[in-house]
Amino acid sequence: MAGIKRKHYFINRKLQGRLIAGYFLFVICGCLFFILLLGLFSSDSCEIGGTAIVHNPVDQIRLIISSHLGLLAAGALTLLVCAISVTHRIAGPLFRFEKTLSNMEAGHLHDIISLRSKDEGQELAQKINSFNRTLSQNLTHVQNHSIAMTDLIAQVKMTSQNMPQEKRDEFNSLLWSLEEKNKKIGAICAYYRVSK
Repeated sequence: MAGIKRKHYFINRKLQGRLIAGYFLFVICGCLFFILLLGLFSSDSCEIGGTAIVHNPVDQIRLIISSHLGLLAAGALTLLVCAISVTHRIAGPLFRFEKTLSNMEAGHLHDIISLRSKDEGQELAQKINSFNRTLSQNLTHVQNHSIAMTDLIAQVKMTSQNMPQEKRDEFNSLLWSLEEKNKKIGAICAYYRVSK
């Protein structure tokens, strides 16, 4: 959702560190590769800012890097800021998914996943939220049916009082089994906190 603000820039330091290092190394290696190509293809004619022509490719590369060091540092800083922003849009939702799934495992089905509008994983969040709603509704129905069964078992017990003793004992044994199964169903339903 749009109203959620970023509290921490590094949510999953390990994941974000790997992604940032990957982006950074990819761009830096690409830049160095193209500088090397530039140095090799222009080894006989290179002039930078009016300085003397250098014919050695290694010296040319050193000259290019030293003359553009400020630009390279600004580019590296910009790359780092962009990488943090991009990785945060991945690591933030992953953190939220893990937290919600842990809560679901603990029986809290009323949690919903809310993400910022530019975060990745919107469709997955909607599907998990929909699953929680559906499961909550189904568990509520099962719990309501379990309560209704408790009432029906009590009514059948009252009615069975008019039966002969032999049939009543057999009948009460079946009712006891139904009560025990119904208690287990009720206990399972009570474990979960559902959304209404």
